[in-house]
Amino acid sequence: MCSCDDGDAPKVFTDQFRRARAGWACEECPRRIQHGQWYVECRGLWDQTWQTYQICMRCWARQRAWSEVEGCHPPFGTLADSIQECILEETDVGRRYIKALRAHRAKLAHQILALETARRERYRLAGTAREAKRRQLAHLGSGI
Repeated sequence: MCSCDDGDAPKVFTDQFRRARAGWACEECPRRIQHGQWYVECRGLWDQTWQTYQICMRCWARQRAWSEVEGCHPPFGTLADSIQECILEETDVGRRYIKALRAHRAKLAHQILALETARRERYRLAGTAREAKRRQLAHLGSGI
């Protein structure tokens, strides 16, 4: 096991997949989350204060794979350092991490596909409802 510091666990924690309406900086890596890209928004209650973190999908998969392999959850912003430290200490960890990372990336691709499909269906239904309402309002004045 690695010696990464889990830090204080939050009393409340939620994570949600979102599609960026504005650009965000990923909390784990120097990459930028661009408008239209999927990311994960993590919210937690640490020491009576709410904090929000935006994480790109690449880092989200890395975080999940690492927690599966090592069982620890390093504080936000320290994932790369924790992975590097532990892989240098134990050689077997690297192989297990790569295997878990591939599995989580595949799982994440399926989740994104499901989110995209549901989103397209919502937009299609909303468009159909708008069109029906427009037609209904257009026929209101035809009997006058």
